[in-house]
Amino acid sequence: MAKLQGAKNSKINNPVNKMEKPNLVQAKKKIYPTSFRLNANDIASLKQITAKVNEEVNGKISETSIIKALIQLGINQPTAKIIKAYKDIL
Repeated sequence: MAKLQGAKNSKINNPVNKMEKPNLVQAKKKIYPTSFRLNANDIASLKQITAKVNEEVNGKISETSIIKALIQLGINQPTAKIIKAYKDIL
């Protein structure tokens, strides 16, 4: 059997003893919708906040975006303030 020219440099003729780690791709986490039950007063308040914001920006911002913004505001608030607001709604 004739050897190919330059075959001595191929990977077939030079087995690798160590195991190479494959490049793994991290799976993206899926975002699942979460639903909440709001009473009529909560829905009215959300619509009022959305209307105020839409007037201010002269555009259309969705209620979902407003909820996300309110969550972001809550992250930056002291816990005592959030507990006080929670007690007010009970």
